[in-house]
Parts: sequence; C-alpha cells; structure tokens
Amino acid sequence: MSVPTVNTTNISGVGGGGYFSGTATTYGSQNVVIPTRQDRYDQDGIFLRNVNDVIPLWERTKKQYLETSRNKFSGVWRNEDYLLELYVSGESTVAIILNVTGNDDQKSFWSQGDLKFIFNKDGGGIYLMGNRAPLVANFKINKFRNLEVEYRGGGESGKVNFALVEE
Repeated sequence: MSVPTVNTTNISGVGGGGYFSGTATTYGSQNVVIPTRQDRYDQDGIFLRNVNDVIPLWERTKKQYLETSRNKFSGVWRNEDYLLELYVSGESTVAIILNVTGNDDQKSFWSQGDLKFIFNKDGGGIYLMGNRAPLVANFKINKFRNLEVEYRGGGESGKVNFALVEE
C-alpha cells in the first residue's frame, strides 16, 4: 500500500475543544507491505458413473484376467505384506493376490484372488494401495532383481519391492 511519508507531509488547520479541522499536503510517499492471510484449498475429486456394468479396477479379481502367456515378470512374488502371482493377460501383466501377510487393515481390504496391480509392456500401470485407492505407477526389475513399483498421485508417492519366490 502506498502511504504518505511523515517527514514530507505538512498539516495545517484550526482546532479547539477537542476538534480539529485541517488540510494535509504530502510531497512524498512510501510503499508499505501489509501482510494478509489467505486460506487456499486445492482439492481434487473424481466422481465415477458405472456405464455398461463395467467392474471397477479396484473390484476386479482373477476371473476378469485369464492367463494368455508368460513373460519375465511371470511367477510368484512376495514382500512383507503380500504374496502375488504375476502373469500376462492380453496386453497387460497382472498381479493377483495369493495371500495377505500384512497388518489387519490390509487383510480387511483384500482377499485371495483380488487384483493388486496391472501394467503394460512399457512398465506403466496402476497400483492399488492398501485401501484399494488406484495410483499411477511404474514397474521394473531393479539391480537387485526385485520387482520395483514406484507409485505417485493423490498426495502420495513411494516405492515397494517384491522378490521372486524361487520355484
């Protein structure tokens, strides 16, 4: 805000009995920063309408994904929370839950045969979080020969790894 400077302002007038009437003439001004607080809320929402009775990704199971072939990801993989079977179905690699070994919250959201993630041959896909929230993810075999899943979205990001179970 631009305000007059005190040393360049001349005030003249008449007063008496607690009243004053006058004129102020200024020959300079200065900019003063007045801090203000603004609350901003950036929220995203997605509202879906099921068309043609399509089963949502987070409700899909092994029934929707028939094994069509095998690739370098095919096999049984595990980490501290899940035991998964990976195989190719059409153009995608899918991960189906064989067993949930994590905490009780995860066990309440998941059952044997549920889809955990799906990705294409370029490594891009969808990872379903512990609460089944779908996040965009990249899938690759890292230098330790583990399946590395890097997910992001919805204010979350992170990595999880799965080791191949020797058959």
